[in-house]
Amino acid sequence: MNESKSYLKKLFTVNKIIYCKLDHVSQSGMTRHISFYVARKNRIIDISLHISNVTKHKRSKNGGLIVGGCGMDVGFAVVYNLGYCLYPKGFRSSERNRCNGMKPTDKGYNWDKDGGYRLKHSWL
Repeated sequence: MNESKSYLKKLFTVNKIIYCKLDHVSQSGMTRHISFYVARKNRIIDISLHISNVTKHKRSKNGGLIVGGCGMDVGFAVVYNLGYCLYPKGFRSSERNRCNGMKPTDKGYNWDKDGGYRLKHSWL
């Protein structure tokens, strides 16, 4: 688990976008199999195994993660959970603070206490 955490943190210093690919949906629509990737140095890297190690999601036979639930963006849910596991105390974020209408003179401007929002996702 610690190896996966350090690997992912090193990986996300350059690229903070995680790409989600829907591999399978159960007949009931309550379970999905999703693979996760990042692009780095002109390569696509499958990080599903590392996300599974950090967040404790089970893996499917095809290598993606098994995610239950419906009525939500399950890709966002996994990426948010990963961000929270990697950055439990929060992170520096002037960009997010500006989006929330904070000014540089506001107290707590450079620190976001919710590590779940550190990473972004996009669907393939």
